[in-house]
Amino acid sequence: MLKTNLLRLSFLLGATTLALAEGQGKGEFKANLTGYSEIPAVVTSGTGQLTVTPSSDQKSLDITLKFANLVGVAQTASLYLGLPATTGGAVAPICGGTQPACPTSASGTVTVTLAAADIEAIAAQGLAAGDIASVIQAMASGALYVNLATDKFATGEIRGQLGRGLGLGHSDR
Repeated sequence: MLKTNLLRLSFLLGATTLALAEGQGKGEFKANLTGYSEIPAVVTSGTGQLTVTPSSDQKSLDITLKFANLVGVAQTASLYLGLPATTGGAVAPICGGTQPACPTSASGTVTVTLAAADIEAIAAQGLAAGDIASVIQAMASGALYVNLATDKFATGEIRGQLGRGLGLGHSDR
């Protein structure tokens, strides 16, 4: 009886793991941005939300960034390769830099579609330019964050870790 129950449990865990692995990179990813997620933490009234949806063919990312109550004027917002409480290299700009300018009001919304051509190389982290598949894999693994820099906080006023499901990975708690 015990062997049968252990076998059933093993099968159930294996099937669940397989289903989760097959789903990586599909669906919607989200992040909640706050100053307390910055490194070091920043005291600000600014907040934000980021939604990233990979296209069905996994060749582009539809991105919506909403922010409110920034203390400074938004200069750039970018995706970065890194885990919570760490810093990493810039993967792709969302606004500012090579993308259109960020809204200059304290609150705003940016909508952009990123393609492979927008993905920057990060040699020190093994990311090749244009490698959108690795970016999607990093996002599915919880290793991608968004950072919004302002004129008041040049290294970032608000930041959030991308994740999905069960409320995990949606912030740098």
